[in-house]
Amino acid sequence: MYIGSARTGKSISWNYKLEPKQGETPESTAFIVVEHQPTSCDMFPSNGNITFTNIVVEVEGETVASPEWEAMEERPACSSKAVVVDESTVMLQWDPSPDALV
Repeated sequence: MYIGSARTGKSISWNYKLEPKQGETPESTAFIVVEHQPTSCDMFPSNGNITFTNIVVEVEGETVASPEWEAMEERPACSSKAVVVDESTVMLQWDPSPDALV
C-alpha cells in the first residue's frame, strides 16, 4: 500500500501480507475509513471534508481497471458520510460545528 499527500509531499508505503486464515484468494475489498470518531465535531478539519484522489487499486501487482466503491457509514458522527465521486476519488464529508456530534 502507498499513500501520498500532494499537498504536503509526505507519503507512506508498506507491504500488506495476507494472514494464513485469509487463504489463497487476494483481498477483494478495500476500505477508506474514519477509524476514530471525534468527541467533538470541531475536532475535524473546519473545511468539512477530506478527499482521496488518484486512487489506484492493485491486486498482486495488477491494476484493477475500474474499482467499484460503495459508500457506507457504520456509526456516523457529525453528520459524516462517504461520497464516491468516481472510480479514483472518494470524499469523506462532515459537519464540523460543535453541536453536530449526534
